[in-house]
Amino acid sequence: MVVDAHVLARLNTLTGSEKGRAFMKRALANLVTQREALSAPLRARGLPEGLLAVAVVESAATNMPETDGRPSLAPGLRGAGVWMFIPETARRYGLEVSDARDERLDVARETEAAASLLSDLHARYGDWRLALAAYNQGAKKVDAALAAGGSRDATVLVDAGHLNDYAATVQAGLLILRNPHLLD
Repeated sequence: MVVDAHVLARLNTLTGSEKGRAFMKRALANLVTQREALSAPLRARGLPEGLLAVAVVESAATNMPETDGRPSLAPGLRGAGVWMFIPETARRYGLEVSDARDERLDVARETEAAASLLSDLHARYGDWRLALAAYNQGAKKVDAALAAGGSRDATVLVDAGHLNDYAATVQAGLLILRNPHLLD
């Protein structure tokens, strides 16, 4: 893991504010019961278990329905579930999203889909930071950033304003997962 200025800034946000600490403490508490269900599909695909941090920063490892068309922790998006899949991505990865049924709220099914998506994105980009950027912003956005930025370095693309710092947020979340005393 690269711990650069972006990761440190996100780490400071998560540990240095009451809201950030409360969010991460809630995530750690939720992982007591959710960790194995979220980690097993990652391990089964040979993915880094640290990708559990995606579910942590997306939802505090909480199975969240859409609220008034928006998730309560990710304004502007239409995500739901622990991994906060938007409907289009959920359907592309075999989940039913309809008025009658929303499989994004099935932790096991959505976690399998998230593991598939993360695996596909890493295979496409060959870099976890770019894969995480695509998870959050979409592959089209990352492809455009790569074309415009003239670099495959996610930090360079963030600094140039082509990508947001989502990957740094996930890395900061992972640092807290590995070092929960940072919340004290």
